[in-house]
Amino acid sequence: MLVSKTRRTREHHGPTPHSVAIIARPPLKKPPDSLILERRKKDEQRLKVQEEVLQQKHQDLKTKWEKETDVRIQKNTVKRRVETILKKESFDLEQRREKLRALLDAEEDHYIHENRRSAGDDPRAAG
Repeated sequence: MLVSKTRRTREHHGPTPHSVAIIARPPLKKPPDSLILERRKKDEQRLKVQEEVLQQKHQDLKTKWEKETDVRIQKNTVKRRVETILKKESFDLEQRREKLRALLDAEEDHYIHENRRSAGDDPRAAG
C-alpha cells in the first residue's frame, strides 16, 4: 500500500500546464510589533529589578553601618564604665592610703612622745 503524502505548499497548480497560483500567507498570530513590545517589557522588568537590587544594596549598607555603630557605642559605653569604676577604686584606695598615713604619723608621734617621756622619767636612761 502506497501512502501518499500531500505536500503543504503555497503553490496551487491550475488545469493547464505551467499554470501555478500562489496562495496568500496566513495572517500572523502576533502583531508585527509584538517583538518590540516584548523587548520593551523585558527591558522595563530588567531595569526594575536592577533598581530593586540597588536599593537593597543601599539598605544593606545602612544596616551594616548601624550595626557597626551600635557595637562601637556599646564598646565605648563599657570602656567608660570600666574607667569610671577604676577611677573610683583608685580614689578610694588613695583615700585609704591618706588615712593610713595619718594614722601611722599619729602613732609614730605618740611613740616618740612616749619614748621621750619615759626617757625623761627614767634616771638611768639620762646618765
